Amino acid sequence: MAEEIGAVGNLLQPTLLADFLHTGAQAAGDTYDFTAKKLESDEVAEIEYIEIFSPNAGWPGEDLLHVVPVIDGHRIEEYVSLSGRYTSNMAPPRLHQMSGPSPLQSNRIVFSFGTPGVEDPFLNTTLKAKKSISIRTRAGDNGITQNYRIRVWGRLYKGEAMLRSVFGDRVYGAEATIEDRNRGKSLSVTKDAVDVSIKNWDTFVGGMKQSKP
Repeated sequence: MAEEIGAVGNLLQPTLLADFLHTGAQAAGDTYDFTAKKLESDEVAEIEYIEIFSPNAGWPGEDLLHVVPVIDGHRIEEYVSLSGRYTSNMAPPRLHQMSGPSPLQSNRIVFSFGTPGVEDPFLNTTLKAKKSISIRTRAGDNGITQNYRIRVWGRLYKGEAMLRSVFGDRVYGAEATIEDRNRGKSLSVTKDAVDVSIKNWDTFVGGMKQSKP
């Protein structure tokens, strides 16, 4: 069964889960809530990347201060608040090639949330959406005059059979350990076991109802 699960997981490719475009001005300090992308009742999504096309009207760019994921109607700025300022891009422009046929565009800011399709709670920190995906943005003190775009990439699981083919029948329950070899430190946690189902998807790590270890 383990070989089958791994094989199916490796075949899955990232897909474009949501594409949000803001046109026109956004005044200093104003927030904007995009219309949520709804999931079907037999679908769940695992968010792997968020790609931000900044409103880059010349140097130093415009003031897209915060980009906050809204998962199943929950704003999670206390956990995830991304900068949309082009000047905050700490990596040089490059092509972010995923394993599938659709590369993340070059010259964009790309944030990664974890390794999809694995049970390890220290690796599988992707955001888990059960009902909907949206974004809230906030303009900084200088406001925004140019268009900007935000794309959400990840895996879409349709039906419980597909979900179990990747994660098996149950996740967690065993001790997981992360090590800092440079300092000779380690941390071990045990999360309560969770039966794999669409109903329980939001209790996975990265879900809106996940439990503390």
